[in-house]
Amino acid sequence: MNKNFLLVILSALSVMLGGCASTPWTASYEGPTDFRSIRGYSAGQGAATIHPSSNLHRDRRELNRQGYAQLGTTSFNGASPPTAAQLAAFADQLGAHKVLYNPVYLKVAVDASPIVLPHDTPSSNYVPAPLNYAPIAAVFMAKLTTRVGLSMVQLDDATKRRMGTDQALIIDTVVDGSPAHRSDVRPGDILLSVDGRPLRVEAGGDNFGHIVAGQSFVMKLRRGDDTIDKRITLN
Repeated sequence: MNKNFLLVILSALSVMLGGCASTPWTASYEGPTDFRSIRGYSAGQGAATIHPSSNLHRDRRELNRQGYAQLGTTSFNGASPPTAAQLAAFADQLGAHKVLYNPVYLKVAVDASPIVLPHDTPSSNYVPAPLNYAPIAAVFMAKLTTRVGLSMVQLDDATKRRMGTDQALIIDTVVDGSPAHRSDVRPGDILLSVDGRPLRVEAGGDNFGHIVAGQSFVMKLRRGDDTIDKRITLN
């Protein structure tokens, strides 16, 4: 085989393998690898945007309220955080629309180095050698067409004990303008049943799977000390 041709082939393989190389933050990614295949995915949102965040929980809930769903996360500790361009490229690969990104840089003493005085005279004094250390977290989100317009989380232990059950879900966020929002469902309400059906806590939003567009249903909620019914009509 021609030597120059072989060099070209090896060079091309090197570029291909380098482009696919895993990094700590992509290797620790948890979630679907193609958001576009998820039911309700909103196409045409443009390229992913990166949003630095000092409070991922707060900012995630705000984007939930705007109709964005958290679909994937990554979190690791390392000295080489990803750049915004790297995050954007990975987000576009996933089909994410928003990325919340929280790198917190710390100076951590990880070693001790001897002080060397003039004339190469060693000293018994040592100084810490700091290292830039970054606990990194990123949340990948996509705009989904909402049916009901709410996200739910499981009860905490204190609420389970107070209610005497774990078969309920807390309304975490309500999407602005959604059917749930129009019917005055509020964050913090506790969902007890749907159309009289006991909840399957592990099913989450699938508790609404039997309801079709245009149909109404009743959510039984606990709000404070009161039990109330809210009738929801799907779009």
